[in-house]
Amino acid sequence: MKAQRRHELKANSLIWTLQGLPDTIKKYQSQIALALVLIALAILMVRYRMNTAQERLNAAQQSLGAAADDLTRLKNLQFGNGGDGVQFMKAREEYYSDGLQEAEEALQKSPDSQDALKAEALLNQGDLNFEMANAPELAGAATQPALRPAEPDDTLLSNAYDAYSQVIQNYASQKFAVTAAHFGLGAVAEDRAAAAGGADASQWDAARSQYQAVLDSDADAAFKTIASSRIALIPRLSKPAAIGWSAATQPIQMGPSTQK
Repeated sequence: MKAQRRHELKANSLIWTLQGLPDTIKKYQSQIALALVLIALAILMVRYRMNTAQERLNAAQQSLGAAADDLTRLKNLQFGNGGDGVQFMKAREEYYSDGLQEAEEALQKSPDSQDALKAEALLNQGDLNFEMANAPELAGAATQPALRPAEPDDTLLSNAYDAYSQVIQNYASQKFAVTAAHFGLGAVAEDRAAAAGGADASQWDAARSQYQAVLDSDADAAFKTIASSRIALIPRLSKPAAIGWSAATQPIQMGPSTQK
């Protein structure tokens, strides 16, 4: 009987609670409505942030692909006999400037979690500058400004140096990118040494240290083989007989970041 009585009391209590629910809802309806609105807004914000991050990632990947395409076009651009030198230089500058812009956009649009994309964008910036610095000079460039690059070689090499250095400083966890950046810095040092007539021992030392960094790292064996070959070449390149040779005359075989 006592158990039945307790059950009846609980049932009555529930009924009274349910009967009073409309009054309770009316009393707190503004607070309830506000809570529901806040929950809905929170859900919308989460979805917005997810969509925005994905859109940024997609945009960064597209820009990076465009920068890589411009770099390839710049490398493959050739001046034929009888061609228009002025138009050729315009095309060269266009690939260079467009590639830099796309690489910068990829760098800025990449979400903070995408270190690989950011590092690759910097490598593209370095490669674009390095490629322009080593592009063959057209006949007549000495007397015709329109046949010369807009930026001098030393500026282009400095730009390349800065981009490669940022990879090593900011994205040390990206194994391939860091390896490519060391090769890029080594190539820049070789170019600078060659520009100084081959007699700048400090630049040859700088190149050697970059290749040695690859040897001392956990880079793949193929890259270490390339680094060893570059170090072995330095004594010959630094001799007077090698004056006039740039780093481009003894290619690194990976340019500095396009082969994986």
